[in-house]
Amino acid sequence: MDPDDLTCTTDGRFALERGYWYALELFDDEFGGERRTSPVRVDEVRPKGGRSWELDFFHLDYPQGVQDKTYAFKTIYRGENYLIAVEDNNGDQRHCIFFAMTFNWFDLHYSHITSGRHIA
Repeated sequence: MDPDDLTCTTDGRFALERGYWYALELFDDEFGGERRTSPVRVDEVRPKGGRSWELDFFHLDYPQGVQDKTYAFKTIYRGENYLIAVEDNNGDQRHCIFFAMTFNWFDLHYSHITSGRHIA
């Protein structure tokens, strides 16, 4: 197995798996360096060699009709519980942190959706 394959979980490092939801925290200059968050569903991960890869995903916090995204990434760091990657979008770099989505994370960032509701 390729040690840089992001779907490989045999080495104990964080992996993105097709069909699963993850927490995404994103920083970029396009929005003044402000941190943005979104739940994302991984549709496909395509290794491109070395630390480069493409990701097809559903970006929940984007407007309807433009939620299906494809980004080309380069891994900066991949630990046991999260992955840090950079995406270069025509010179605008996005730094992204992917990690397991928890109910606490979702409630913290999306309490306007969960307010007054019981999530189990």
